[in-house]
Amino acid sequence: MAGFFRYYRALLTQTGTSDPVAKDLDNTIGRIVWKRTGVGTYTATKDLSFRQYKTVPVRDAYIDADGNKMVMEWTDMSTLTLKTYAAADTETLADGVLVNQYVNIETYF
Repeated sequence: MAGFFRYYRALLTQTGTSDPVAKDLDNTIGRIVWKRTGVGTYTATKDLSFRQYKTVPVRDAYIDADGNKMVMEWTDMSTLTLKTYAAADTETLADGVLVNQYVNIETYF
């Protein structure tokens, strides 16, 4: 039986201490809920949709044109965690880095 994959492509924006707001561009995974869980730390949640070793953020680590750093990692079957760092200090978590940042998640079934 051949497998298939689903994908999620969106632009994320986050300000202050608010949750990120996603503008979905293309989505076959279904509704993903974004939450701010701490300074520069956000979760993408979708029940039992992110299988270990079969789900990848297309760019696990990324530095944008302004020098801001973003890292996304698998957390569990329902959660991916995104961490952001401002260009001024790419070792300290920071809010306000997500301004129309492109996110691409793929999961293989």
